[in-house]
Amino acid sequence: MIDVKFFDADFRRQPKTSINCAYCQRDLNSQQIKYLAWLSFENGPQIFNPKTVWKMKHDFDLGLHPIGCECAKHIGKEWLLEIKFQDCVEGEQ
Repeated sequence: MIDVKFFDADFRRQPKTSINCAYCQRDLNSQQIKYLAWLSFENGPQIFNPKTVWKMKHDFDLGLHPIGCECAKHIGKEWLLEIKFQDCVEGEQ
């Protein structure tokens, strides 16, 4: 069984930067990205549980999108992938 839930996104029409929270479109800088979510916007905004998304056969657009810390609390961290920016930076040195 695939875990999926629909959400009511509060999108801004004109985001100020190219990096923003996929849930609320609040601007983020790269160091503020701590969570990613498997999202599809094709049949309405949907978030997929990262533990079950791999079992799914799909023919629609599905991608990893950044989620801000405040929105992560509303969504629930079990629906998100946590990343550590510091690990990425250290790996490049």
